[in-house]
Amino acid sequence: MTKLLLAVWLHIYAAPPVIDVVYPRPAPGDTIPRLDKVDSNFVFGSVQPSDAHVFANGYPLPVWTNGAFFAFLPIDWKSQRYRFIAVHKGDTTQTTVNFTTRLEALAAPAPNIIFPTTVEITGPNMRNDPRGTYYLFPLHGTRAEATGFTKGYWKIPLAPGRTGWMEYRGATEVKSADDRQPMVISKIDVDTAGGWIEVRLPIFDKPLFRITDERQPDCIHLEIFNVISKIDRINYRSQ
Repeated sequence: MTKLLLAVWLHIYAAPPVIDVVYPRPAPGDTIPRLDKVDSNFVFGSVQPSDAHVFANGYPLPVWTNGAFFAFLPIDWKSQRYRFIAVHKGDTTQTTVNFTTRLEALAAPAPNIIFPTTVEITGPNMRNDPRGTYYLFPLHGTRAEATGFTKGYWKIPLAPGRTGWMEYRGATEVKSADDRQPMVISKIDVDTAGGWIEVRLPIFDKPLFRITDERQPDCIHLEIFNVISKIDRINYRSQ
């Protein structure tokens, strides 16, 4: 009898799942996200508890053990919304993200500044060309060097022969003097505890980075741009 009462109490007072949609989200100055007029788009975010089931517009989303979800889904231009639903042990949470078409950035006037200059990135994605596809997903507040402005996009060098393009609304020039030292990676910490391989690279700032996965061989490829590598020590720890 005691166990039955305890189970009922837990069900009544259990908190509903919490959904955090990272993308799509509105850019600074917008009230809702603006998407390209394409047939499919990335959606990603996280849910807690991590064993909840998540759906977006009726599509089941894969959820990793840490609660993260990521999917490439068709865009419903008729309703112009993503309806996220999380279900956990009978409790349900719903989050709706409305969106509209993306503004045409190519008509944006060139800023009256001298290049190169430092910009702070607030936009959710960077392209490989002003008319190209999504290439990077910078962290909010990342600072980078812009070397020009073309067709409504900031030109941001990444590596020899590789350039990122950020829409004009997604970055602003840093007005104050930017005397930061170059970012340096001097060591790597690897921890295999808990069924995960956790790799930590101590960096004092937010760099531009790109993550891709490969099947042959099966691995995750991490690229970090505009960072000096002085790695002389890799610490391994396992439990």
